[in-house]
Order: sequence, then structure tokens, then C-alpha cells
Amino acid sequence: RYAPDLLRQVVHRYALAGLDEAQPWSRDFAPSFTLPQNVSRLAQHAFGELLNNAIDHSAGTVVTVSMRQTPSHLQLLVSDDGCGLFERIAQSFQIDNPAAAMLELSKGKLTSAPDRHTGRGLFFTARIADVLDLHANASAFQHRAWQRHQWKQGKAATQRGTSVFVAIALDTPITLDAVLREHSLDGQGYRLERTVVPLQLLTAPGTVLDSRAQARHAALRLAQFRHATLDFAGIAEIGHGFADELFRVYAHDQPALTLEPINLSPQVR
Repeated sequence: RYAPDLLRQVVHRYALAGLDEAQPWSRDFAPSFTLPQNVSRLAQHAFGELLNNAIDHSAGTVVTVSMRQTPSHLQLLVSDDGCGLFERIAQSFQIDNPAAAMLELSKGKLTSAPDRHTGRGLFFTARIADVLDLHANASAFQHRAWQRHQWKQGKAATQRGTSVFVAIALDTPITLDAVLREHSLDGQGYRLERTVVPLQLLTAPGTVLDSRAQARHAALRLAQFRHATLDFAGIAEIGHGFADELFRVYAHDQPALTLEPINLSPQVR
């Protein structure tokens, strides 16, 4: 007698042309797994968002989806053969540096198809996952729940297209509804009004946040939000021009936006 259980893995490969992202979940994946209700809801959301990104943005031909249940985690891998996420951002927004592109992605509301999307998919997928690894165009970035505001560069995979790996703990207490509400201004609604800016993505070995131009990069598109948490983790010092441009000039120009700096070293403070 067949029944879903632990230590199970399902893998399917789909042609992207005309693919409906709802059907693979309901037909090929959900029936094969026994998950806590909140984990199933988190997994379905991540599954749909990542598959839809491949369908609408990758310009590829096929996507491979793998989902595995271990004794402790549900693991999801979505890989397409398209142009690659960072190439798509370079084409749409003229942002050629993958770290700068990752900075904009991490803020949320970045989409190359604004008429059809709101740029919330990867933003919330990273926040419901315990582990998220993103690989594209010879670059890789990692997000971890225990370092919830940070994106770190990882070892890039060599395969073509974009691959996103997500792991969700089977005993996670979080719910999708709570994560969505957390990023509204009052914690009650569903508007994406709060964002986080991981400023370490603006630095490179041997550099600090010193210039007004760097401050303008940090502030790019923040006017779309009402509250921005500026995460200074890993940054030992900043220059006067950076601080003045961000906390005096930009703050004066955007009085409706609250800027909240966190993880300040004594020198940055």
C-alpha cells in the first residue's frame, strides 16, 4: 500500500511554454508528501513563485523541479535553462554588477514585468525559508534564517540559467500569513511597506561605504516603501559623504520614509 512518508523525493522536468505553475504542485508534488499544514502552505507558496519566475522571466525552454523530504527539512530545487536572473536584471535595469542586482532583489518590488508582477516572489520566499541559495550567471548568493537580513556571496554553480534551492524546517513555527503581515507598516495588512537593505552587498574587498554615489545606490527605490531597515552588519566604518547623503540629504527628500539603521559598529554609530 502506497502512502507518503519521510525520505521521499520527487523530480519532474517541464517544458516552459504554456506551463501552468498550479498544476505541477497539485498533481505531481503535493500528493507525495505528508507535511504540517503551515509547512505545506509555505512550500506551495515558494514552489509557485519560483516556478512562475521561470515561466515568465527566464526566457528558457525547460525547468526541472525537485522536492525532497528529509527527517528534518523539506527541500525544493527549481532550475531553468534560461538567460539567468542577473542577465535579466542587467537587460531590464542596466545593473551589471550581480551584487548590486542582489541588493535590489533583496529590497523587494523589483520586477522586469511590472504590469503582471509586483516583485514580491523572491523577497518572501527568502523570508519563509531557513536556507535559500540562488545561482545564476556565474554568481551565487545565500540567505539564512539565522542571519535574516543578510545575503552573502557563495560558490557559484556552473550550470546555465537560474537555480534556486530552498529548505524549510519541518518544525518551523512560522506561517505564511505572519510573514506577509510582518512586512506591512502596522503588522496587520498585506502591503509590502517594510524592507531591509543589506548594505554589505555594496562593499568589496578593500573598500568601505564612503561615497555619496554608494549612498544613492543604497537608497535606490526606497521611496516605494514606508520603512527601510539599513543593516550595517559586517561594515566596520563609513565615510562622511555616505552618511550625509543617506541620513541627511535623502532623509530630507523622503520625509514619509523611516530609515532605521541596525547592527552598527561603534565607528559607524
